[in-house]
Amino acid sequence: MLNTVQQMFPYKQQITVSPETKPLRPSTESTPLTQDVEEGRFHKLRNCSDYIVNIVDIGHPLNRPDLKLLILEYVNGVSLKDFIQGRKKIHWNLLRHLMYQLLYAVACIHSAGVVHRDIRPGNVIVDEFGGKVKLIDFSTAKFEGESDGWIVEAPGGYTAPEQRLGRSSKASDVYSLGATLLFMLTGEDPINALQDIDDVKRRIKRRVEGINDDEVRKLLALIGKAMSPEPRQRFRDAVEMARVFYEVFYEGKDLNVQVPLQAPPYTAIPEGCRPTGRRFRIYLTVMLINGDKYERYDEVDFEAKDGELIVIGREQHRGFVKVERHSGVVYVLINDPYQYVSRSHCIIYWCGDKWFVRDVSQNGTWVTNPSGKRIYLRGDPNKSVELDNNDYLLLAYVSQGQPYVSVLFKYQVA
Repeated sequence: MLNTVQQMFPYKQQITVSPETKPLRPSTESTPLTQDVEEGRFHKLRNCSDYIVNIVDIGHPLNRPDLKLLILEYVNGVSLKDFIQGRKKIHWNLLRHLMYQLLYAVACIHSAGVVHRDIRPGNVIVDEFGGKVKLIDFSTAKFEGESDGWIVEAPGGYTAPEQRLGRSSKASDVYSLGATLLFMLTGEDPINALQDIDDVKRRIKRRVEGINDDEVRKLLALIGKAMSPEPRQRFRDAVEMARVFYEVFYEGKDLNVQVPLQAPPYTAIPEGCRPTGRRFRIYLTVMLINGDKYERYDEVDFEAKDGELIVIGREQHRGFVKVERHSGVVYVLINDPYQYVSRSHCIIYWCGDKWFVRDVSQNGTWVTNPSGKRIYLRGDPNKSVELDNNDYLLLAYVSQGQPYVSVLFKYQVA
């Protein structure tokens, strides 16, 4: 594990890159380091790419040889998230170059045997001239083959399913790259954008100037492969992904990828759960509990079909609980001021003749009832348990001394 303490150092390079500058083509193969010493790998990253924040120096704090002190260059700019969302429109030529620079940066660190684990728009800086990106924040990075140590998860749908289970790899970074490219095209986090493929295409055509239908098709196919739920179906690393991107969008080659853009597995109803047209009335009693006090309380009810997902998560809004419906998904959004509830915390769905729930959060969900049922779920997209009438979902429950949210689940056939 890279136990690092990051400090910003006022070292600034002069950047004179035009958005129209053609990027360098990456090598087609990774070139792992032969050095066994960790510092050697860090030094390799120092000259790896102009699209990675420069490591100015490496040292150790006094009496702590186990810690690495990384002194990083200062980059004057804004986050990729702010850069994209601050523009109603962006030209495809500029967007294409920014995308490729990011792919090139991650290809470089993968060649050095490093897995970043936290690639998202907030960890990419666009320089003050708006034509060059810098990948930052290596505080949670690890070397390929090392154990994860702790789970790194980014809100918004940027984290690969297997990384949520503590099994990150270069393929996990590829998933995060696909999610970040999707954000660059739509201006929306993947968890919001990945609902309707036709809607995604419309958003891209509205936002991205100078892009044609064939380029949209190829981009979504590339992103779909990168975000495949199964790591073995993705690009093997960012080197391969960057090479394919270059060949397709700079050299005009065709894209031989037939993977459709799809939602992550934790936002999809499992195979075999075929809808039959049944309708239900769902009743939820939601309570925010802190110690022995009920801080907030609300009751909501809504209709749901057997082919729809019910996603319970967190969102800041004026009330305590609100219900929204988008593209076959019912969102129950809880305004949790303590932010223990994850943005997407648990998923409820009908399969066969029963309701089921699975947890997709960092803080877990208890499924309980007065009869003694007590099952704990945490972040496993492949594990579901039956949800009975009058069951309680305890979201982010650790102890009575820590705030958590209780949801009483009831339903009737409509």
